[in-house]
Amino acid sequence: ERDQLNIVDDQIGTPTWSRHIADVTAQALSQANNNDEFWNTNRGIYHLSAAGQTTWKGFAEAIFKCAEQDGRRVPRVTGIATEEYPTPAKRPLNSLMDNTKLQQHFGLQLPDWQLSLQWVFQL
Repeated sequence: ERDQLNIVDDQIGTPTWSRHIADVTAQALSQANNNDEFWNTNRGIYHLSAAGQTTWKGFAEAIFKCAEQDGRRVPRVTGIATEEYPTPAKRPLNSLMDNTKLQQHFGLQLPDWQLSLQWVFQL
């Protein structure tokens, strides 16, 4: 364990819990109920992510805040630019998704990523 972590702070996105992805996908599929007309009307690609947004640094800080509340020792977090953290693959500065189509067609949405993180720590 290190006392300090340097974490990218200029890439924004939305952390999304896999359990929520599975639950919302199952709910969307159950609405179809083997109905060909439903599939013809609602086919396509849908974005599916939690509500809200953060950076990798913000995500790390939120994780460590939950860990600290559980009595765990946490490191200091320092934000760095993408250029300071070289990776073989180029990463987008903005990986946010637009869930509007999912909400309009199925009436479904995921909770805020921070709430999801709290639920993960309660497991």
